[in-house]
Amino acid sequence: MRFAGLDERLRPHADATVGYAEKAGLHPVIISVRRRFDEQAKLYSDYRAGLSKWPAAPPGESAHQYGVAFDVVVPAEEQAAWNYIRRGFGWRVSDGDPPHAEFPGWQSVRQYLRYS
Repeated sequence: MRFAGLDERLRPHADATVGYAEKAGLHPVIISVRRRFDEQAKLYSDYRAGLSKWPAAPPGESAHQYGVAFDVVVPAEEQAAWNYIRRGFGWRVSDGDPPHAEFPGWQSVRQYLRYS
């Protein structure tokens, strides 16, 4: 399953998003879905130390730890189209973190989500 760890209610939607991109000729590669506390702490530490090319939220504040975010990379020339597709499918996408997409407004429902 290519979105193992993503909240089960979002998996079909994420799969449809990536499937649409693939049918449009893009080459998405999933690099991260759910993260444990220690994984997020390491990413955040690396980011703060300037050792990461992408930003990372502090542990407890990452949508990845709640299973409502995924990171996907595409070739640079496909990034604009990939952003357009993800936004079209309703995902929140930040220009400052190209791989990242998350369920919009996840913070308001975090009490209903499983934390890792």
